[in-house]
Amino acid sequence: KGWSSSKSDEISKYDPLDLFSGDKTRVHLALEHLFECPQNNLKVTYSNKCSTLLYGYQASSDLHGIALKNVFGVNEYENSESKLATEIKKTLEFILESEDFLNKLVEVQKLDWIDADGAVLIYNRLVDICNGSQEDAEKIIDSPSTLTGKDDTPVHKDFSSSPFSDKLVSEKVIDLMNLMDIIQSLLEESPELTSKSKELLDKYHEEANSIVSELGVDDCKYLLQNWMLSLAMCDVSFFVTFSTEFDETSGKNQQTESFQVVKPQSCDYDGVASTPSGLKLNYTIKIVDWDRKPAKKLRKRYSTEDALKNFQD
Repeated sequence: KGWSSSKSDEISKYDPLDLFSGDKTRVHLALEHLFECPQNNLKVTYSNKCSTLLYGYQASSDLHGIALKNVFGVNEYENSESKLATEIKKTLEFILESEDFLNKLVEVQKLDWIDADGAVLIYNRLVDICNGSQEDAEKIIDSPSTLTGKDDTPVHKDFSSSPFSDKLVSEKVIDLMNLMDIIQSLLEESPELTSKSKELLDKYHEEANSIVSELGVDDCKYLLQNWMLSLAMCDVSFFVTFSTEFDETSGKNQQTESFQVVKPQSCDYDGVASTPSGLKLNYTIKIVDWDRKPAKKLRKRYSTEDALKNFQD
C-alpha cells in the first residue's frame, strides 16, 4: 500500500508492546509516540463529505479546526492541530481501556507455542506421515477444523485461547507443551546461558525431536494451525472509528468528570459512551488484513531452512 511506505528518516519511539501492555500509562505513552512520529503505524482521517488525512505520513490537511468543532464540540481554531490530537488520544485511550479487544488479540498472537524452526520440524513430520507428499500435508493443514465449544475444558492451560478443538490431540502434544514450559522457565531463570543450561537445552531439544517424531496427523494439524493463526494475527491492522452527537436522552449536554460506557461494543452493535463534555460517543473497532496464511508458507520456510542446512554442511 502506498501510504504504508514511509520515507521519513525520523526514528519513531513507538513500541507496540506499550500499546498492547494493558497498562494505562504505557498505552498513553504509545499513543503520544504514535502522534509524534506516525510513520506507517498511524493514520487518522476525518470523514465529512470525503475522507481527509489529518495525521499520518504526508498528512497535509488544514481541517483540524473544523474536525475539532464538528466531532468534539470545541470551537477553537488556534493550535487546533495540537488540541484535536489531544482529544483524539484521550478518546482512543478510553476506548482501548474499556474494550477487551487488545487483550484478546494478544491471546491469539500467543498461540505460537512453537517457534518457526519447530513449525518446520512438525511440518516435516506431517509430510513424512503423508508419504513424502507436501501437497497432501498442506491440504490437511488448510482443511477446516472443529471449533472449541463454549463449555469445553482445554486439556492444557495454553489451549484456552485457541479457537480450535483439542479433543483429537494425543498425549504427545501435552508432553511437548510441558517440555516447552520447562524450557521457557530455564531461559527465564538463566537469560545468560551457562555450560550447564546449554547441556540441558541440548537434552530438551533431543527430547522435543523425539516427541515430534511420534506426533499423529491431528497433533500436527492442531499445532500448525494455531501457529499459522498466530502468524496472521501478528500482521494485522485495526481501525477505531468514532463519532459524536448531541445526547438527546438527557435533553441537554450533561458534563461529567470522565468518559462513561453506556453500552460496550458487540458483534451486532457499536459501542456507546458519554464524553466528559456530555456528547454521545459511538465507536467501533475493526480488524483488517487478518486473512489466514496458506500452508504453502511452511513449504517456503522449509526450503529456506533446507538451503541453509546444505550450505552449513
